[in-house]
Amino acid sequence: MNHARGIIALLSLLLLTGIAATSAQVQDARWSAPLRLSTEGSIASEAFMVTDDFGFLHAFWVESGLPDGRVIIQYSRFDGENWTPPIDIYASKPGGTVGNIAPAVDAQGTLHLLWTGGVAGPLYYATAPAYDALSARHWSSPARIEVPAYRPRLLIDARGILHVVYANFYGQEPGVYYMRSEDGGKTWNTPIRLDPDIPAGMAPLEVKFALDDRGGLHAMWNYVSLAEAAGKAIRYAHSLDGGFNWSLPMSIDEADEAPNELRAAKPGMVVQGQNVYAIWAGTADTNREFRFSTDAGQTWSVPLRIFGGLHGEAIGDGLALDAAGRLHFVGQIRWPQGLYHAIWDGVQWTQPALFYLIASGDKDPIGERIHAHHVRLAVRAGNQLVVTFTNSPGDATPLTLYAMHRTLEDVPPLEPLPTPPVAASPTPVPSP
Repeated sequence: MNHARGIIALLSLLLLTGIAATSAQVQDARWSAPLRLSTEGSIASEAFMVTDDFGFLHAFWVESGLPDGRVIIQYSRFDGENWTPPIDIYASKPGGTVGNIAPAVDAQGTLHLLWTGGVAGPLYYATAPAYDALSARHWSSPARIEVPAYRPRLLIDARGILHVVYANFYGQEPGVYYMRSEDGGKTWNTPIRLDPDIPAGMAPLEVKFALDDRGGLHAMWNYVSLAEAAGKAIRYAHSLDGGFNWSLPMSIDEADEAPNELRAAKPGMVVQGQNVYAIWAGTADTNREFRFSTDAGQTWSVPLRIFGGLHGEAIGDGLALDAAGRLHFVGQIRWPQGLYHAIWDGVQWTQPALFYLIASGDKDPIGERIHAHHVRLAVRAGNQLVVTFTNSPGDATPLTLYAMHRTLEDVPPLEPLPTPPVAASPTPVPSP
């Protein structure tokens, strides 16, 4: 690790922590003002978040554009009030790349992390104690996994089995693949294909992965036409026996009403018990559509148009469940343009509530407001919404990562587990 850079970043963050970016645009006092997480001057990715039973939220992101040409994985932890200064837990070689990240926490309190070394793999895998991951020295050396993964997703079931689904978009034989490890990531089975019926000329761009309360696995993805660079279908498959047998994919939606109705679908999926929820931008105007299943994905509701005339798509929405079992949506839609929050209570959606204003209309200049993109959502302690987002990739300034949070007054927090004593550090992650 570049410790000098880490010290400089730490001092800079300590000086700048508390800078609320355009706090006047917060429309709901229950939400905190946006706080910058990423290092000033770097180019940040979206955040990849996971929570644990100790009451912590863990956020990972990629930073590039550094003077030495390396790309780093940054990590910060949120305890409900404060974010820790970010640390770089992995650094590529100069000129190297780091792609997408997939975090997970197991029942023993171990934090597991997968990331890609490029758009077509390989994967890297490392672990650290979830309660003591705030130093690169506490992370294991990354293990290399030779698969052509573009977007990986990682789950860990109650037996400690690691399940991975990944999209192969740029490699040979594009498709959606599943693999597993039953020995804590030491060995992995040969990946199996989940979409043997992939349409010719298509490749999966997004992939979502979730675990139900009986150990069933649920995967959802969208196909893009390689010739047209346009979304064409959203598919779903499940394994109700823990990954041994998978259903044939079924269609959640297809571009059958207009050629560009799934041009920016960006599907999201959440599983609660045996309920499976899916939201995506399903029209040419990017209105949100919603389907759900109450029997682990075996049958589905018809697609429902939600949120009225609000529309727009900004590289994905955030979906998460609170401790009361309610589904929360956070996304950037318009008009007015901004970040909105809505809740599904099992029967209906609430009216989306604007909590951060970007622009009141198409004639309103954004100015110093954050043009939020890459919106992601997690729930800490069962009752605290944590939203992360970047500014727009089209902005003149580098991509910067921000966070906001809000506590739900009508949901009691989950009681956190006590953190165990700090164990001896594993082998540190070497700087290549």
